[in-house]
Amino acid sequence: KTLVRDQSLPAGDWKDLGTVLGYATGLAQSQGELAILLNDESWKRLGSAGLTTGLELPGTGPILAWGSAGSTLYAVRGVEGGKQALPQSEESTAATHPSTKPITTTRATTTASATTRPLTLVLLRYDKGQWQAVADLPASAKPGLISICGVGNKLLLASSGDNDTIHTWAQADSKWEGWGEFHAKNRPVTLGAIAL
Repeated sequence: KTLVRDQSLPAGDWKDLGTVLGYATGLAQSQGELAILLNDESWKRLGSAGLTTGLELPGTGPILAWGSAGSTLYAVRGVEGGKQALPQSEESTAATHPSTKPITTTRATTTASATTRPLTLVLLRYDKGQWQAVADLPASAKPGLISICGVGNKLLLASSGDNDTIHTWAQADSKWEGWGEFHAKNRPVTLGAIAL
């Protein structure tokens, strides 16, 4: 069980918001509601209407990053075939195919059949009640330690690479802009990004 509480800053009293069955591995927000990622790759929304189950994320394997920019929820997960295999956001579709209309598929499905499509890490955005593909992650973003966070409405990505190097990018217009890299003293075992 995960007990959820909130506090009004700077020094308000803590209030119980409820109990979520499962272990919370990530917290973010979605349109003013708390978005709780659980260790079984499902997620819950907690808001004025109470606790509800969030729409299943497309892709396979673990959800590698969970965060928000502004009031928009984002996640990173491996997808067979990458961004092109999923419904895409309007802005990413317009940037890739300016003369075509956005894809209107409302649900992505996966099958157990064999495929030759590579597993690609994809940035997903929860928008208008569905998960949409925004962009494939940069090739140098490794599937191990990844973190995302928002600064205003801009999304930042950090990934631990080879030789204890942390790479950083900013996401804008469905493209990644390198924000530099730095070296950790020791090999990191967890990675978290936070906006100050």
